[in-house]
Amino acid sequence: MTPSITPRLGAIAADYAGFIVDLWGTVHDGFHPLPGVVECLATLREAGKAVVLLSNAPRRTEVIIPRLTEIGIEPELYDAVFTSGEEAWRALAERPDDWYRALGRRCFFIGAADDHEMLANPGLDPVTDLADADFVLCTGFANRKDTVEDVVPLLQDAANRALPMVCANPDIVVHRGSSLEYCAGAMAAHYADALGGHVRYHGKPHPSVFHAAMALIGITDVKNVLMIGDGLPTDIAGANALGMPNAFIAGGIAAGDLGIEPGDIPQPAALAQLFANAGQTPTMTLPALNW
Repeated sequence: MTPSITPRLGAIAADYAGFIVDLWGTVHDGFHPLPGVVECLATLREAGKAVVLLSNAPRRTEVIIPRLTEIGIEPELYDAVFTSGEEAWRALAERPDDWYRALGRRCFFIGAADDHEMLANPGLDPVTDLADADFVLCTGFANRKDTVEDVVPLLQDAANRALPMVCANPDIVVHRGSSLEYCAGAMAAHYADALGGHVRYHGKPHPSVFHAAMALIGITDVKNVLMIGDGLPTDIAGANALGMPNAFIAGGIAAGDLGIEPGDIPQPAALAQLFANAGQTPTMTLPALNW
């Protein structure tokens, strides 16, 4: 089956009432808006479309919004923002189910100093020694240049103590400008798959975060929403599982695999192979988030 390639969002935007839009790799590169994105979001808003930005950032929404403004994504370009970090923070504060109610309060944190606001939570008593912890909260690597190999001893220690892990970002890798960085999802995957640890994930592709995003724009029918993102195992897999139409951004994290520059139209054969390898086929493919 030949993948469907749609050159510009404007060609199909009228078919949907709302848009759930990934941030990193779709809207920005960590430093600047990607070419054409600001104009595209502005046009969607002018057309009366609802837009929620949905990110696997392991930080609270109130922290992300000022950062978006700083890099040029102004609040008038969207209706709402929601993050995996916000969902994790709320779950730790509110204890919405039996798993969370049994979790305990003593939290050992694995993450960057910038993510420490996640610990300002009424449901947590942060500790600095694994021996004192009830569970681990993982937001990412303390050093952005680290890989999983750098933290294996710490993860093994946590696994030996049978500590559950709350992962606030299921992403494996992300592009920061031209650099590739590993995310909390890489640690969580090793913890679960190699070490037998129990992980509770928040963020895409898990369904609860999509439902939260839809609630923010008041849409209940998944068929009326288009998910747009560059992550096949997160954005596209999550939308496919819900039966939500979706658009894959080819010029995002997979651009190198496709042999293209951001904004280029990929070859259908290369796309088909990429989708087969990922086990996910999007509803359509966009070269970039352009109107």
